[in-house]
Amino acid sequence: MSLFHDDNKSQMHNNLVIATLVVSSLSLILGVVSFLRPSAYDALVQMESLKAWGMDNRESMQKIYTSDAFKNKQREWIAWALQQMGQQWAQVPTDPQQQQANTSMTLSADEVKNILAGTYIDGNKDADIMIIEYTDPECPYCIRHHNDGTVAKTMQAYPNMVWHIVKVVQWVNHPNTQSKSLAIICAGKLGGAEDYVALYDKILGSSTLESAVGMDKIAWFVADLGISQSKFDSCLADADTLATYQANRQEAQKMGQTGTPGNIVLNVKTGKYVALAGAYPAADFITAIKQLQ
Repeated sequence: MSLFHDDNKSQMHNNLVIATLVVSSLSLILGVVSFLRPSAYDALVQMESLKAWGMDNRESMQKIYTSDAFKNKQREWIAWALQQMGQQWAQVPTDPQQQQANTSMTLSADEVKNILAGTYIDGNKDADIMIIEYTDPECPYCIRHHNDGTVAKTMQAYPNMVWHIVKVVQWVNHPNTQSKSLAIICAGKLGGAEDYVALYDKILGSSTLESAVGMDKIAWFVADLGISQSKFDSCLADADTLATYQANRQEAQKMGQTGTPGNIVLNVKTGKYVALAGAYPAADFITAIKQLQ
C-alpha cells in the first residue's frame, strides 16, 4: 500500500513539473512574440519600401493608388473590359466632377495640328467640333459602332457643325487587322479622302459582329474604287504606309486610348476635348459636344 501511495505522489509531482514547464514556455514564447512584433512589422514595411525603391517612393505610390484620379481610371478600365466582354453599352461613371475633369482636358494648337496632319476628313472641315475615331476594322465593337451609324447620327444632329476623321489602329490580335488597315491607308494615299472613307465604309459595312469580311473581298473593293492594283500593291509594301499605321497607335495611346473604338470629341478652336472610350451611343457624343460648345 505504501509503495502504491508513493508512486501516486511521484506521478502527481511529475505532472505538476510538466505543467509548470509548459506554462513557463508559453509565457516565454508570448513574451518573445510581443517583443519582436514591432520589429517584424518594421522589417516588413522596410522590405515593401525596397520593392518601391525607397520609402519616399512607397509613400508616393500609396498616394497615387488611393487618389480619386486613379480610382476613376480604374472604373474606366472596368467599364471598357465589361464592354469588351459583350455588354451592350459600357457605362463609365457620370459623376459631375469627373465629367468636368474630362472637359478640362486641353490640347495645344500644335497638338491639334499634329493630329490633323495627313488625315482624311469626312464632313465640313471648317466646323468647330471634330470626332477622332481610333478604330480596328476587325474589332466587333468597332463594326457595331460603324454599322449602328453612331457618328453619322451625331453629325446629322449637328449639320455642317461636326467633322469626322478615322485612324486605324490595333490593340487586339485580330488576324487581318493590319492588312485591312494598310489597305485603308493606301486608299487614302492613292485616292484621297473620298476613297479612304469609302474603303473604310465598305470593309466595316460588309462585316458583322460574328464575322469580319474576308481578305478576298478587299481587292474587289479596291477595284470598285478605280484604284490601280499595281500602285495599290506598291503602297502596301511601302515602309511609309506601315509607319503611318504605327504612328496612329502611338497617337491613340498618347490620347489615353488603349482599346477600340476609342473616340475623342474635340473643339478644334479651344483644344478642349472629351474622351469616349468604347462603342457609345450617339446620345453620349451629343452630350460631349454640348459640353464643348
